[in-house]
Amino acid sequence: MLSAVDAAPRQLRLERDDDATCLGVANPMMSWRRPAGAGAQQAVQVRWTDAGAGGERRTWRVETEESVFVPWPGEPLRSGQRGSLQVRSEHDGGVSPWSEPLRVHVAPLAPADWTAQFITPAVGGGLDDPAPVLTGQLLVEPGLVHARLLLSALGTVRMLLNSRPVGTDVLTPGWTSYQHRLRFHGYDVTDLLTVGRNDLHATLGNGWYRGALTWDLRRDLYGEHLALLAQLELSYADGRTVLHGTDETWQA
Repeated sequence: MLSAVDAAPRQLRLERDDDATCLGVANPMMSWRRPAGAGAQQAVQVRWTDAGAGGERRTWRVETEESVFVPWPGEPLRSGQRGSLQVRSEHDGGVSPWSEPLRVHVAPLAPADWTAQFITPAVGGGLDDPAPVLTGQLLVEPGLVHARLLLSALGTVRMLLNSRPVGTDVLTPGWTSYQHRLRFHGYDVTDLLTVGRNDLHATLGNGWYRGALTWDLRRDLYGEHLALLAQLELSYADGRTVLHGTDETWQA
């Protein structure tokens, strides 16, 4: 029988980040801060709770003295999977309380997980034109329990959902090596949606993709056309997940 340790592990992270709502790997590395005043750690218990209606719970025990970059102990996570993660540690015959739960939502892990298409204005949107605004609509049914917006662009994008800004970051999706990869961000937009029609407005900017770069202030360095990629994942109480992505129905 293990005796109690008063304090719980703190600052649970996956892949160096305490925000796991757009987790990009199936087998994430785990890190945490050990309980204050506890002795040497001999093992850690890891508990995963699914976010589905059943709330299935699984627990693993890992014998390790490490608390930084501990390998994921369970089966690989799936694209779109949601749940919460907790750890508790064993120290010199004692066991700590469970840590605060870390919310986890796995990002699309393969190209097939995307239904959205890149879209660009058919008219306007040139290098010297005003910043284009792309607009779309979607219908939300009753019973919505969670919604996530995945957002990327060739250029930069500012998204409004029902006239309210999505996220607090700017110059989304940020700098990247455009020849090799394109970054995307994930946002919990559950509180921005209402049952019925919802409006999306995306303003595109040149950013690093098409803006002035290098000592010569060259433009169009990576491409000529701005583009938007946006995908909404709607999770309903009956277990359905409905995807809405940018396509030819959007307007500019």
